Amino acid sequence: MKKLFIATFAIVFIFTAICVHAQSAKDAVKSLKKVEAVASTNIFGRDFLPVYSEAKAEVDMYLESPQSNKKPALKKSIQQTALSYQWAASIWKLKMTKVPYIHSGDEYVKSLYRDFPAAKESLKGTIPLDEALGWLYGNASGELYKAAKLLYK
Repeated sequence: MKKLFIATFAIVFIFTAICVHAQSAKDAVKSLKKVEAVASTNIFGRDFLPVYSEAKAEVDMYLESPQSNKKPALKKSIQQTALSYQWAASIWKLKMTKVPYIHSGDEYVKSLYRDFPAAKESLKGTIPLDEALGWLYGNASGELYKAAKLLYK
């Protein structure tokens, strides 16, 4: 009887652990979907930043889990989505200091280009911050769409 109890407990524990880790990818995508929803409403930084911060915690928990290595394509899409929103948060902070533009020659923008080589084609010269936000939101949405599809493959 004791062996049966231990065996049952072990099976339930392992199954629960598997479900919790599998759930964390779902939670990460769901939290990024919330950021996407807020971003799509053309909101203010004071609204975007708290939602982004909350999502970042969920995403970080997933990315740090061993489960994230089981689906590399999903992990990459979640990372890219989170990175786009991280940059958007940075741009919002600039906007709050009343900086209207960034310039493609600035080290800040060069760093953005390193993270997103495709941005070089769209974001050139003197770049209004709203244009940079639009590009980042679009990039995040594309990656998040991929992540949502990969979640159940």
